[in-house]
Amino acid sequence: MSTDKTAPKRIRKSPDERRAEIIEAATYIFIHEGYAELTLRRVAREVNIRLSTVQHYFNSRDALINALLEKRILFYTDQYAALTSTLDGSAEDQARAILCFLLDDSRSQDTCGFFTQLWAMGFQSEECRSQLFEMYRVHRQDLADIVAMLRPELDETECLQRATMISSMIEGSLVHLGHGLPIDNRLSDLRERICDHLIALIKS
Repeated sequence: MSTDKTAPKRIRKSPDERRAEIIEAATYIFIHEGYAELTLRRVAREVNIRLSTVQHYFNSRDALINALLEKRILFYTDQYAALTSTLDGSAEDQARAILCFLLDDSRSQDTCGFFTQLWAMGFQSEECRSQLFEMYRVHRQDLADIVAMLRPELDETECLQRATMISSMIEGSLVHLGHGLPIDNRLSDLRERICDHLIALIKS
């Protein structure tokens, strides 16, 4: 009986590696093909594994979407920690570095694609809307912590309100400065001006 020596061997991966591979593929589909195309079957095809393997790690589309959001939250949390730990400047310098990072990140292709799909998805499904709200709840609290770092005398409610305004301004900038939009040279310094206004908002 002949064997096909050209057939690729099945690559065994650890559970953590396989889970990360599935999330990476799902993120790519979500950003580049849209949330409507994000199905467990489509992810299995992208990774070139069985559907049952994807279902072993994520028993539903909602569970997979939750994993995408958790990864995104962790990304920002890690970035904030890295920025504050490596900067030797004042609390204002650290806050400015984080805000500038968020403004720069909002212009990247992956971030624009991710959040555009996320907002659309949130309007289509109550479950997705709950997931979206939870992600923004964490994001607002992270920003509130940054406000408190600069203004420790403010109470929790005031920090949260200022954090929400900051988030709104950064998210709104995506509409004008996001990836793929026509470049208007008159807006070339808008990033720096927005960051100055956000710092002023915290300090006022």
